[in-house]
Amino acid sequence: MGVYHLKNEDVQKILDKYSLEKFIFLEEIKTGLINPVYLVNGKYVLRIEVHTYEKNPDKLKRESILFKLLPKFDIQTPPLIGFDDSKEIIDVPYILLSFIPGESLKQAFNKLTKKQQRAISFQLGAIAKKIHKVTFRDLDNQTMFGNIQKWTEKSLRNFEVHWQIVKDRDYLSDVVKAVIIATLEQFKKVNLDNAGRLTHGDFSASNVQMNKGEIVGIFDFEYSFIADPLWDLQKLPLNFQLANGFSKEEFLKGYGVTMFTNEEKNRLKMYCFHQGVWEIWATVTKFMPFGEKEIKEGIELINNTLSYKLLH
Repeated sequence: MGVYHLKNEDVQKILDKYSLEKFIFLEEIKTGLINPVYLVNGKYVLRIEVHTYEKNPDKLKRESILFKLLPKFDIQTPPLIGFDDSKEIIDVPYILLSFIPGESLKQAFNKLTKKQQRAISFQLGAIAKKIHKVTFRDLDNQTMFGNIQKWTEKSLRNFEVHWQIVKDRDYLSDVVKAVIIATLEQFKKVNLDNAGRLTHGDFSASNVQMNKGEIVGIFDFEYSFIADPLWDLQKLPLNFQLANGFSKEEFLKGYGVTMFTNEEKNRLKMYCFHQGVWEIWATVTKFMPFGEKEIKEGIELINNTLSYKLLH
């Protein structure tokens, strides 16, 4: 996580800006790997953009737009209090949200009954589908959300960079490598011009908030772009990193799909391979502070994709 020395007096200025109460206490929330997140007075979440990458500018600004828009699509997000990139109070952009009590789906899932787990699997699929109904027009054609053509080109470029490192390692068998290459070549022939929809970009159990057995919010939209909606399903073969009680069948019912077309199968396989290869690449190159756990997860995701019957 990024380091930022936030002064109490600056927190008070932020609260004053939005006509909120006096500052009492600040608690750092251990979440994410790059930018710090704080809980203010036990009521507000303050996210600070310490590290801004050229590859993902305006991420908090995009989030602020989505936190206003998505509730109109019946998607529960943390209520937005304010976004500020003026650097008048602190020298980095920040976003201030109302705190939603509870714990992440990843933390809560094992505590649910089997019946609740199936219901949550369905609900998670329904949430993904709602996000994927949002179009570029719904976003007022704002260019910061990109377009499907640029996203596809970038996705392919990134994969080939990562693959150049991973393919020469011994993490995957020659047979598996051949399948990945064949899937990539088939993917290059797909026309996605009409497929573009809003994607979450990091659709995972860690970014879904639970309370009393119900999903009460989804957050962390900093990687949201107009893209292929199937991109958000890339961890489906890993049960979205949830326990065995997660039901792929119920998730897909919630998503409104009983069977993928052959083209959709290829696209989804490509994205699953992409995520698995990225986890290996990010560990090997030390791009992220990963270790053996992430390498194993990347390999598992690739192998699970190969054996996932719905994709064959």
